[in-house]
Amino acid sequence: MNRLFNLKKSNNGSALVSVIVIVAFISILATIVLYLAGTNYRSKVEDYKTKESFYETEEVIELARANLVIAVAKASDEAYSKTAYQYSVLATEENRREVYLKNFYDSFSQNWKGMWKESAPGAADGVENGITALFSGATVEDIVPGNESTFKITIGSESYDCTINEYYDDTLSDSFFRYQNAVSSVTSLYILDEDGKSTGKPSPIYVRNLKVTVTDPSSDYTSMIATTFKVVPPMFNWSDTEQLKMDASIPTSSVISKLDYSNCVTYVNWTKE
Repeated sequence: MNRLFNLKKSNNGSALVSVIVIVAFISILATIVLYLAGTNYRSKVEDYKTKESFYETEEVIELARANLVIAVAKASDEAYSKTAYQYSVLATEENRREVYLKNFYDSFSQNWKGMWKESAPGAADGVENGITALFSGATVEDIVPGNESTFKITIGSESYDCTINEYYDDTLSDSFFRYQNAVSSVTSLYILDEDGKSTGKPSPIYVRNLKVTVTDPSSDYTSMIATTFKVVPPMFNWSDTEQLKMDASIPTSSVISKLDYSNCVTYVNWTKE
């Protein structure tokens, strides 16, 4: 009887059970921690690849902006030269400024259209020429023209698959990037206020509705940036007191070479996916 009673009171084996419970709990906790760590790692990898993909697309779109800055410098050079050689004839500062702006808008528009011009009448390489010029500085290959033109671009050692997509911009009432006709026209040389009076600020022109999709073949990640470029003409002092030398031995390009054109081209209606 006493032996049976002692067996009932014995704690033999309880320690083992406790150890098993604790080990099981720690195992469950470790599994949860490892799962959360793995999820966090995958999330960071996903975030890194997404950001990397966006930066790759941004690099492509920024290359287009850089080439537009060069186009602005060229148009400004041409407009300045034409206006400077009429300096005395134009007589007043206002006349010179207006002629310069007209020359700038004409030169920029004509140069832009020239980028997309076919090499020969009836040739189908206009879009190819334009895309190559717009992304000058990179190697552009395998261009397939269309409303959604595809091409391969190599910047440095990295190559990407690109598409210029259809893009609708409500504020400018245009349905897609129109290549040769993407540059907006100017109805007034200066921005007008609410009363229709000139503010004295030159009217901007727009390179409308460029939407670029970039896929990195190495990661298979794709990002898109859609934007319109706002182009503002660089301005000069056309007053009578301005010391402009008309001597042919001193080219007018030496004057404009000191200008910073980077702020003349900015993004508007920027969206990304």
